[in-house]
Amino acid sequence: MNEIISKASKENRNLFEYESMQLLSKYNVNVPSYRFIKSRSEIYELPNDIRYPVVLKVVSKDILHKSDCGGVIVNIHSFNELIEAYDKMNNDFLKMRDNAEIKGFLISEQVPQGAEFIAGAIEDENLGKALMIGFGGIYVELFKDVVLEMYPISRNEALYMVKSLKSYKIIQGYRGHKPLDENKVADLLLTINQIIKDIPEINQIEINPFYLYENDLIAVDAKIILK
Repeated sequence: MNEIISKASKENRNLFEYESMQLLSKYNVNVPSYRFIKSRSEIYELPNDIRYPVVLKVVSKDILHKSDCGGVIVNIHSFNELIEAYDKMNNDFLKMRDNAEIKGFLISEQVPQGAEFIAGAIEDENLGKALMIGFGGIYVELFKDVVLEMYPISRNEALYMVKSLKSYKIIQGYRGHKPLDENKVADLLLTINQIIKDIPEINQIEINPFYLYENDLIAVDAKIILK
């Protein structure tokens, strides 16, 4: 874990998504299975038991919002589709990336759609550290359903944050839908709380989205920004 942070610091960059996923996995956060590749030929070396559909994402320290610039392709259902997606994304970025340095590509299991939320932490030099939970996905800035609490938090405070969301009705089970596991969300907030305690080099964590289900939670995308 310290090796991930040290390597990124020496290279004067934030964590790549696959490194963020690796760090979250070390803290027992559920993430999709993934493979990081640097070249087209590595696709041919993928194991035969790879589970489709998958998602292809560009990996670059210069691109924070991949979906805004064509850096994400979803619903890839076969090896041939994966090759086609790679060629398209690689060619597109060769044409348009300007000064963006492409590190490689992430092949990630496309997990079943769940209710989308965002969780994270940020440190302000004046206010200190704060934990965050909100209604997530691409609409996070539109709905602005976000709750903040100063670090550190207790389990009761984590649950209070969840229940303070306007979108808490979704978690309770809206219009006949089954309730979702709010305790998993509290667990995630407490894990983020522990991460920023253990790794003072971190300035910001953003898990957006994580999918919440009846009995599970999966962090689908994550950004970790260093000081």
